[in-house]
Amino acid sequence: MRVMILDDDPWISDLLKQLVLSIRPVAQVDCFGDVASALDAWQQSTYQLVMADWNLPDAPGVSLLQRIREKDQGTPLIMITGRADRESVLAVRSLRISAFLAKPFQVSRVVECLDALLPLDEPPRATPVNTDDLISYLSGLSAGELDLPLLASVKEKLQLGYGGGINGFEKARQ
Repeated sequence: MRVMILDDDPWISDLLKQLVLSIRPVAQVDCFGDVASALDAWQQSTYQLVMADWNLPDAPGVSLLQRIREKDQGTPLIMITGRADRESVLAVRSLRISAFLAKPFQVSRVVECLDALLPLDEPPRATPVNTDDLISYLSGLSAGELDLPLLASVKEKLQLGYGGGINGFEKARQ
């Protein structure tokens, strides 16, 4: 799962990132400080949630959310801003913002909001357990899978221990 955070304050971005990771540890969180780089990333990747500040150096964060809504009606969008007046809230109403969080925000409210909007982490896939003994396992591997680099000193000791010298060792590998 991928989450985009657009905020020009690195402290706020990092806090939001840590909040996401606290409830969805396997999430990939990308932070951006300007609309242009966030928009470029949006066009190249898929995000399951976008959080954007309103006031940014290059353009309003609302412009990113508008571009997203033009092509994507389902991704949850969160507006995080110091603008909590009625006019601002109504200005983004048509974008169907999932949450409007006013700064300074309460961390517990942000966590609650994220938990409700983010999909659950996929459970880790079980790795098959190999019940063969080591010799059986190794004998089932191809020569290419067995061809691992060895330290020169280890290789030398193995060759000497085999008793066949270098030529005998090479023949045994084939």
